[in-house]
Amino acid sequence: MVEKNHLDMIAEELRRQDQEELRKKHENYLKKKRNQKVLHEQHEAMKKKYIKQMYEEQIEGEVIKRHAQEAIEKENEKEAKRRAKRI
Repeated sequence: MVEKNHLDMIAEELRRQDQEELRKKHENYLKKKRNQKVLHEQHEAMKKKYIKQMYEEQIEGEVIKRHAQEAIEKENEKEAKRRAKRI
């Protein structure tokens, strides 16, 4: 009888530990899922920011190029006027 009670107590303790282990595993699973979601969202935000930056740099480069072309055209016009005055 004492031995059976002892075995029952051990079995109950093992069941409790198993339940606790399952609970912890589930908590860890949920934590990993949350972390994955956060990392994914951060990655997407960084990608969007990088693409926006590249687009802005491209536009800036095109503006600089246009200004440079306009400056070259003005300089060519001035040079043509100077040559025309010489003649």
